[in-house]
Amino acid sequence: MKKILIPFFALAALTACVEDEGNYNYTPYNDVTISGLNDPDINADGPYMVLSKVDTLRLTPEIEGSVYGKDESKYEFKWHLCLSGHREHREISTDRNLNWFVNANPGTYSLTFTVKDKETNIEKNFVTGFTAVSALSKGFVILGNNEDTGLLGMDMIAMPPNRDTVVVKDIFDNSELQLKNPQRVQYTGSGWYPDRIFFWLYADNKAYNMTYSSEFSIISEFRDMGMFEPDIDGFNASETQMLDMFPHMGPGNRNLYDRAGGYITDKYVMFKTQILNANLYLEACNRYSSTSKEYFKPFPYVMMNNNLTTGSQINGNNPPILYDM
Repeated sequence: MKKILIPFFALAALTACVEDEGNYNYTPYNDVTISGLNDPDINADGPYMVLSKVDTLRLTPEIEGSVYGKDESKYEFKWHLCLSGHREHREISTDRNLNWFVNANPGTYSLTFTVKDKETNIEKNFVTGFTAVSALSKGFVILGNNEDTGLLGMDMIAMPPNRDTVVVKDIFDNSELQLKNPQRVQYTGSGWYPDRIFFWLYADNKAYNMTYSSEFSIISEFRDMGMFEPDIDGFNASETQMLDMFPHMGPGNRNLYDRAGGYITDKYVMFKTQILNANLYLEACNRYSSTSKEYFKPFPYVMMNNNLTTGSQINGNNPPILYDM
């Protein structure tokens, strides 16, 4: 009869190999709790509504660690801003309490607050958000020269909805064009046809078509827009200076945007073609007959009745009046 000894010795050897005589020290994990900010699950767009480039966003989160308690010296803080739908984040603060002037364009943003443990480098994030709205949709534009730079500047007495009137400084970035001689601004009024609604800035003997409401910026200079090409010998659009656009905005925020209108330049008065929805000006009318090739120098404004009811047209019953300088 054979004696089975090998498994016994193998088991003894295995037991000797795994014997643990070490001594271990464990550090408790510091679990950080962030409170005092609205839960983003309640409102995916965030709970805060602010005026872009007017308001200051102030948030005061409460921080408590399971080990460090409320000792802020154990942490580093960061606030990051991200426009909804974009992955690029912008750091706006490294303080625990956020006190940030909302220097962001209108839109919906996510706002991430990060608490970093200095000992372990473990980070805890809390994501909320806010919606920035424009304060510039209604109000009065103030045009003048900036006393510090000598350049054209624009401010606005803004009337945002459900808010007090507020003055918004520097609504137009003039650093590129360096305009110096402000003349006036002109808004043609609201209407059904967006291609006929304009906001003009007149400066340095030029007229600039601008965006408005959410921001004020140059779209194009009038002479580059190709809005009219009259059949006139020697006409050169690059030498044309726009002086006015008519009709002006009338009572009740109305104008004659859906009717005939025109432009006054330094040499010609251009009436709008009657083609529906077209923004074309083909014929100069500052002459005394339809066959004349001599054009008188026009007064820079057109006189007309802007109080007409809906359905009235610029025609023989309601003619614009031009003056020969």
